[in-house]
Amino acid sequence: MKQLKVFFPLLLIIALLAGCSSQVAKSVDAAKAADELKSSLTFKDELSEATQAVRDRTYGISDGDIVAGKLYLSSGATAEEIAVFEAKDDAAAERLLAAAKERVEAQKTAFEDYAPAEMTKLNSAVMERNGKIIALCIADDSAAAQKKVKELIG
Repeated sequence: MKQLKVFFPLLLIIALLAGCSSQVAKSVDAAKAADELKSSLTFKDELSEATQAVRDRTYGISDGDIVAGKLYLSSGATAEEIAVFEAKDDAAAERLLAAAKERVEAQKTAFEDYAPAEMTKLNSAVMERNGKIIALCIADDSAAAQKKVKELIG
């Protein structure tokens, strides 16, 4: 009986720790993740870092929703783009994800007649959310982009 009194609490502690370990979010530096995407993937266009004002206007977002991150935009000749943001909370993350989806749809409308070849990239845009991290990558090789985004943000 005494062994049961010792064994049961230990078993309970182990079960609780095991349950908590699956919910630990991967620590991600959003700006570094964007830099890594830019340096590790191939892009046809030169991507330039956007200012905060351009980022907020382009995505229609509030600076208050973003803790950190980076946006790289193409020259406009292609639809290529990288956006990785860390949201201040879950509600902000949902807003940022919605903004990224709206951005892709707006780009589809813009490129549909202007540069129809870009539609392939836009239709296979990589968009992921892991906790408070949102990533969008529009590139020729969407499979490589997907793999790298998964590696970087989980």
